[in-house]
Amino acid sequence: MQYWVRLNDLDEDDLLRFYRAVVLWAVPRADRFEIRFVEDRYRDSSLVELFRSLGSHTCQLHEPPSGAVARLLFGARPITVTVVEGKPDAAFAAVMTGHMAPPGSIGSESPVEDLYLFSGQRRLLAVMDNAGYGYILDLDEGEAADLLRLLRVDGLGGARLEPAP
Repeated sequence: MQYWVRLNDLDEDDLLRFYRAVVLWAVPRADRFEIRFVEDRYRDSSLVELFRSLGSHTCQLHEPPSGAVARLLFGARPITVTVVEGKPDAAFAAVMTGHMAPPGSIGSESPVEDLYLFSGQRRLLAVMDNAGYGYILDLDEGEAADLLRLLRVDGLGGARLEPAP
């Protein structure tokens, strides 16, 4: 079942703790990952190289959105999104939980714009840097109960899983 995460009453420190707890919970259950990021947003090129080193990478050119308001918000020039795919392991978990989001990110928890963890064909976890729901999980009942139990133990009971429509 797909869930959205409602992060009620969590301050900035708890949001970061939540992100780290969920990623560390999901990594051992996943068999592959995909991360996406815009290289231009990182001042430190060694961080870009670190992300690239996690797996195989490709670059995708995205045309700017149409419309005057969209161009004001997102810019008028195309952006290049780097996509890295690989197998999640302890090194991947350390990189994804040990670095902060770049300046200008909407979310402050993940160091990349999008992070996806898959178990087979199922997208177990999606963490997206957007203004809506930033976390989507596809969990069975046992996984949902296990994750909620972990969050309560970690003092993050204000996070709620809500069935996605």
